[in-house]
Amino acid sequence: MLSSSLLSFNYYAPNLSVYLDDFKIENYSGSTGLKTIDENSYIIYPNPVSRSLYFRQNYLSGGEVNIEIYDALGALVHTETISHAQQEMNVDNLKTGLYQVVFRTLNKIEKHKLVIQK
Repeated sequence: MLSSSLLSFNYYAPNLSVYLDDFKIENYSGSTGLKTIDENSYIIYPNPVSRSLYFRQNYLSGGEVNIEIYDALGALVHTETISHAQQEMNVDNLKTGLYQVVFRTLNKIEKHKLVIQK
């Protein structure tokens, strides 16, 4: 359906091109060229947490991983460097609230939300 209104345009034509003024609308189902990440490299649990936070890597990347925890205001409240696939971190000193856990390696930065409940 084409309409004379400037904001109304409904049209379905698979495998056809439609011209509207100087714009060409094509049926395109190809890739955008953006890399999609199907799953995270790191898993944190339990979430919410009260005392001990556990995390593990879905795959072994080798090398060190810097772990940073930021509070809701963006202040760095804890940092740690590990080189193991699975680790436990004591978060008993952190107050109840919403935090962000950042995993940093040489070639990747991954962020997770964390809720601490006392």
